[in-house]
Amino acid sequence: MRTILYLLLFIFCSIIRSEIIYVPDDYSTIQGGINASNDGDSIFVDPGFYPESIDFNGKAIVVSSRYIIENDSLLIGLTIIDAQENESVLTFDSEETNSSILQGFTIQNGTGNDEDPDGNGSYYTYGGGMYCEGSDPVIRDCIIKDNLANEGGGGGIFCYNASPVFYGCTISGNETDDVGGGLYARSGSSPQFYSCTFYDNTAEFGGGCYLRHESTPIMDNVTFIENSANNSGGGISLKDDADLQADHLFIINNIAEGLGGGFYVNNADPELSFSLIADNLSSSGAGAYIRNTSVVNFTNVTIANNVAGLYGNGIYMRDEVQVDLLNTVLWNNGSIQVYFRSEGSEVELNVNYTLVENGEDGIEENENGDVNWETGNLDEEPYFCNSSAGNYYIRENSPCVDGGAGGSLMGCFESGCGPINVGPVWYVDLNGDNDNDGSLDAPFETIARAMTAAANGDTIRLNPGVYTEAVDFDNKEIVLESRAFETDNFDLISETYFGPGPVGGTCLTLNGSSNDHGVIRGISFRGGSYPYGGGIVITNCSPTLMDVIVEDNTAEIGGGIYISESDAVLMNMTIQNNGANLGGGIYITDGAPLLENVMIRDNIAYWGGGLYFENAEPTIRYSVIRANEAFIEGAGLYQNGGIGTIKWTAFEHNNGYDYGGGIVANQATIDLDQTTFTGNISGIGSAMTLHSSAVTIENSILWDNLGSLFYSPEESGITYLEINYSDMQGGEEIFSEYPTILLTMGGGMINTDPEFCDPENDYFNLKDSSFCQTASDSGGVIGAYDFSCDMVLA
Repeated sequence: MRTILYLLLFIFCSIIRSEIIYVPDDYSTIQGGINASNDGDSIFVDPGFYPESIDFNGKAIVVSSRYIIENDSLLIGLTIIDAQENESVLTFDSEETNSSILQGFTIQNGTGNDEDPDGNGSYYTYGGGMYCEGSDPVIRDCIIKDNLANEGGGGGIFCYNASPVFYGCTISGNETDDVGGGLYARSGSSPQFYSCTFYDNTAEFGGGCYLRHESTPIMDNVTFIENSANNSGGGISLKDDADLQADHLFIINNIAEGLGGGFYVNNADPELSFSLIADNLSSSGAGAYIRNTSVVNFTNVTIANNVAGLYGNGIYMRDEVQVDLLNTVLWNNGSIQVYFRSEGSEVELNVNYTLVENGEDGIEENENGDVNWETGNLDEEPYFCNSSAGNYYIRENSPCVDGGAGGSLMGCFESGCGPINVGPVWYVDLNGDNDNDGSLDAPFETIARAMTAAANGDTIRLNPGVYTEAVDFDNKEIVLESRAFETDNFDLISETYFGPGPVGGTCLTLNGSSNDHGVIRGISFRGGSYPYGGGIVITNCSPTLMDVIVEDNTAEIGGGIYISESDAVLMNMTIQNNGANLGGGIYITDGAPLLENVMIRDNIAYWGGGLYFENAEPTIRYSVIRANEAFIEGAGLYQNGGIGTIKWTAFEHNNGYDYGGGIVANQATIDLDQTTFTGNISGIGSAMTLHSSAVTIENSILWDNLGSLFYSPEESGITYLEINYSDMQGGEEIFSEYPTILLTMGGGMINTDPEFCDPENDYFNLKDSSFCQTASDSGGVIGAYDFSCDMVLA
């Protein structure tokens, strides 16, 4: 509340003292607004995509998205400044001060400025997202992502003799082949970060950040997670008197192929307090690698579960360094928590009121240094709440509760498990609180918080409501579901749904292999609108969706679901009332998904009313494709290239306005077995239209379709069609007018009324008297349904 009041007061004062410029109402570009502004002005930017780079030109102005007014974090992701892979997105090099403020944007696709900050005639590319030289701007509530700065460094941010201040920012997915994937700061730069996250950045050195030269950068409540370095410093690298001052710093799940998975220190004197270094990987010094006369102070730091391939899972020390441990915990970093290098100058380790697994035996000195094992040290189980799920709070009975100096805390987190929920079921409610324990009575507020708490095999259950947040399964085998199955109330499937948010977009995107093992169950996706995948977008991953409803979504491609490069599994689903140009219900390209027991009905498109497959190899079985419309071709399915396998599936009442009521096959291979085509409508090709394809039909029924059953235009080339053990209305004679169809009519063909149970009410299973009951190649039923009228009508 204090933050909101401050922002409102700030806006009010700005209105009194200065001009407000609106983008795009007053100027179509943000830079146009900046150029027209004067010191003290404010520029408010509506949600949208702005393909440009911006430069404050030394002005003391505020440039903000509408987030500053509406306090809706979705607006940050919807107000995008995109440099289109051309120079840095942001440039501050005109002595900007803290009066130059940028707030509430996504900063992306920059490739850095070609600069010579040292003035020695050597130009390199720096700062893909932000280039800052000799300036101290303020950056608030921004996402700096997917930027690149090769050769120079600072994929996300570069600072030279600059000390910008960042509040509430996320720096993610940035890259460089040099130093500082997320941040590179040098030459007297002392940037400050408050409540920020560095995630999934990569570099040769300093995956998350690389800080260098005499400086005192500050970090408070900052997280480095899943960053990587090809050489050293997966999370953070400090060099040459970059004396970081950090409080509540969390260095988690970072990787360095060389040294220092989490924290790499070379000739610097950092001080860390109430911080966590956990679950990092490297060849040596997985938690922290410290060298070259550095003096490092760890106070109330937890160093746990780090893994090194060679030496020093927790801390690696070499070359005349000094490390001071006070109120600190080193646990589960292998059997050796601290490792001294056997060569080079001696090192010094001072240990006070610290818990070290295996005590002094957990320190491998290699006769190359001194261990000052002083007062109050422990060798006891710290009793973390749930370290396997990343929860390093301690239980009430932990010796760390009052084991520190003067009866104070050891480690970075206080006791707080209480009656904590440790899974395997975690609950989320839109009115919950992320400080809760995720139990039924104390649910989390966000899915992201539940994902953090959950471990492999756990389940996250959503209370009814409309969810709009992003989802990533973080490489975990987790089920995300409604409470429909728990309560045996299946109305909750419809009442628990993902929507597009206040300014539109798709309902849910799952992208990347981190989602391969995720399962979504008993949830609806409704009302989305996006260029592709109005309801759901699945790309480069293969999750499982079960008992899901996807309805009332629109897109240019894939009205309900868009699937690309995926072997996703879709089971027991309903996809209905969606619309698109291609693939009203589902669009699939480049993958081999499985659709099982799926109802695809009442969707519309120009091509592929129900489904559109593009060079894909999907399998459909035990499904119904009903009452879809194509304004041009392929009301049920349009398959363009690829290989389709369809079994125990019915195409019913689909309407292709030009041709292809049931299926259009275009240069495709389709194998149909145990299928029923009935009630489909098209001027020509009511069941199938075939363009240069190879189609096999077995054990199937094609009956009561309106319009010629098959069609193959002469200009489309030869199609190979083989039909066996099927009931086809009209028999072989219907093919006489289509010379481009090379027909192979095998055994077991019949041309007789299949005797559907109740076709007027869409019951297309067979009466007991039907000749089709025993007409298959194995003497069993043909068509998509293998149960009796009594079972359906009951």
